[in-house]
Parts: sequence; C-alpha cells; structure tokens
Amino acid sequence: MKFKLKGLLLVGALMITGCQRANTVGINSIKDALVAINSSKNYTLETENSVDGKVSYIYTENSIGITMSKKASGFSAYIKDDKGIYPLNYENGYRSGEYVLDDNGVKITDLYGGAICQTMYGVETEFVNSVSPSVSILKLTSKSYKMALLKTLGFSSSIYLDVETIEASYSNGGFKFTISLAKKLYQYRLTNVGTSRIKEVDDFIANGGTASTLSRELSTTRRLLRDNNFTRDIYDFSSESYGGIELFNPRYFYSRMNSSETGYGVMAINSKANQYHSQDLYGCYYYQLTGDPNDIETSSIGFSQTPVYEKPNVVEYYHYPTYLKILDDMQFVKEGAYSSTGYTYTGTPYYFDNQIYVLDFVANFSIDQTFDTATYIPEAIGIDVKLGASDSETVVTFVYYFTYGSTYAMPIPLRDFGVSNYRVLEAVADMYND
Repeated sequence: MKFKLKGLLLVGALMITGCQRANTVGINSIKDALVAINSSKNYTLETENSVDGKVSYIYTENSIGITMSKKASGFSAYIKDDKGIYPLNYENGYRSGEYVLDDNGVKITDLYGGAICQTMYGVETEFVNSVSPSVSILKLTSKSYKMALLKTLGFSSSIYLDVETIEASYSNGGFKFTISLAKKLYQYRLTNVGTSRIKEVDDFIANGGTASTLSRELSTTRRLLRDNNFTRDIYDFSSESYGGIELFNPRYFYSRMNSSETGYGVMAINSKANQYHSQDLYGCYYYQLTGDPNDIETSSIGFSQTPVYEKPNVVEYYHYPTYLKILDDMQFVKEGAYSSTGYTYTGTPYYFDNQIYVLDFVANFSIDQTFDTATYIPEAIGIDVKLGASDSETVVTFVYYFTYGSTYAMPIPLRDFGVSNYRVLEAVADMYND
C-alpha cells in the first residue's frame, strides 16, 4: 500500500521460516484467502523487519492504514466519514489532513475505488475465482494481479521486472504471499479476516478527531502558489540584501541579477511554421533578454535553436512550487515561528520541520545547488504570511533554517501574485504561440 501523503515504502527483507498459524476465520485454502482479499474490506497483511518491527497493512470498511511496531512515526491511514476521506499521520502526535479532493476539486468518497491508494479489492476477480481450492502453493502468473499486489505493498512498479516469483501458499491454517526479489524473500501473512481494526484510528475518532481545516493564511498560500504566477526576491548572504529576482509565470520563467543587464529563462512555445519562422516550434526554449524587459523598443531577445524540454510546459520543466509536497499535506504545517534567529516575522508565522517536506522544498527551489545539504544541515521551513487587500498585495515569505555550526535563516519572499509579467516576454509569448 503506497500512500500519497507520505509515500511510505516497506524497507528491509523478512525471512520467515515456516508458515505461522494466523487468525484467519473462514480461510481454509489459497482460494478462500484470495477471495477474501479480493472481495472483503476487512483483513490484515503482516510482515516484519529489523528496522520497523511488525508492519501491518490493515483494511477495514472505513479506514486503511499502516502500523509499525517499532516506529510510531511510521503510522499513516486514510479515514472515511460521512463527508469524505481524510489522512491521519503520526508526528509527535496524531495529525489529520483535509478531505481529499479529485482533480476537479470534488471530495473523494470511495475509499476502495482506487483514487486514494492501491488495494486488492476487485482486482482480477475472474483469475481469483478460477483458482482451485485444492492447491497448497500457487505461483502467481497474472501480470496485472502481481503489479497490483506490489503497489499495494508499497513497492514501486519499476521493480516489476526484477521480481523473480510471487507465490501464494496455504499450510496448517495459515496463508502467506512470498515475493522473491534480488535474492531476498519478502513475506506477508494474512490475519484477522473479518475482525481487523486500526486502534490508532479508533482512538483518534473516539477522542473527537476529524479532518483538519486550513487557516485563511495557509489556504491562500496554497492557492497562490498553485496559480504559478509570482516574483521571488533572491537573497544574497554575503551582502545581506536581495541581489536579483526570479519571475514565475505560467508561460515563461525569467531570472536576472541586479548587477546584470541581461536576464535569462525558458519560454513555452507552440507555433506552426509561419512568416516569423520556417519550422514548427514546440517545447520549452531557452532565451536571453538584454535590456529592460518592459521596454519593447530598446530590449533584445535571442532564443536557442532547439528546445531544452520536449513539452511547452514551463511549470513542469522548472518544477514550480505548485509541486511542493507540503501543499498536499498541510497537516504537517505548525503554528508559530520556528526560531527568532536571523529573521523577523511581520505576518502570521507557521513552520514545518518534517524532513521529507523540508528536503523537498530545498530541492524545489534549487537551494541544494548552492548550499549542499550534507554540509549545511536543513532544519525547518518557516512561512510568514502577510495577507493584503488583494492577491497582488499579499506577500508570502518562506524562511529556510539550516545549521552550519550555528543556525542560519534564509528568507525567500514571494510577491506580486497574479500580476508577475513583463511586456517584452508577454509580446513574444503571444507571437510564438498559436
């Protein structure tokens, strides 16, 4: 089971000898077990390794989760209530997320429909029903079934060709899957069919827990970042001032240092051959712009002959902050300022220090290209949200906290939301896009 919110993957191999008798009421054969996994919404698959301890993939009618006996932080689940489905994770306490939406912004309500996470519910029903109840060992041959099982158990689909065999077996009242991969055995036994519960979920709900709701500041921040149109001021540590800008626009990216008359970037172009160019242009093209980017009369611009990216999608090519993992998992954002070191908040302060999201942020903004994370140790990301009367007057400043002997703070201000553009680049983008 690979959850979207944290991408939990099972690590380490389990070497089980024999097949332990499991609490599998009504399971008397491989076929019974496969049918239960295919049609039931209540069972557990268990494995074990030295790092995580006993790892349980637990399925119930209204929740799906992973628990790890040695790592409370390894817990994650999805919970279905009468309004929708929301995630629950553990990080110094249980943190719920917002209701999960589909691509159209509509709440997802089907826990087993495949939009939330991969399960074995309804997978290859015809194959499952064709299994003989008399076999005790079954080598799985259905590619789609094996692929679904691997994804359900947290493996990447890319390792499919490296899998030697996947076997199902039943012995002495117990059922298990055995996956042979890279000379290691990964084994999962079926337990608690019809009686599975997720204690953490039950306790959370019993204590009044429910889906979270974002503050106005955080919901505005997420919306503005996903609109892909703002300007970033580049902070220079040596001068303790801002030495340049980066302009994020859905059609082009532009960067220029204050000390230079030339800026550069990439523009999305999709244009058939015409009077301006003799061949079709399609993709993202690198350009250099000399002079004032708002002055069409005096500035000049030159493009690369071939695209630097095969699709006319600047947002995807530069991996704009719209792709930040934290925007999907805002339950990990905490109220308050992370530190008073190096930066003074002027708006509403927040921060996150979960390293999965901190490192993703560092990579997204290419900070790691200047500050190697092995030397400059990441600590947290602060968020200073100063709401304005309009989007364009709102300023969101991220603060990168890292340790290099002591703690330092790097501000990353984002401004001019929705209005970041240059006349020259707008005119060229219009000309070279049909």
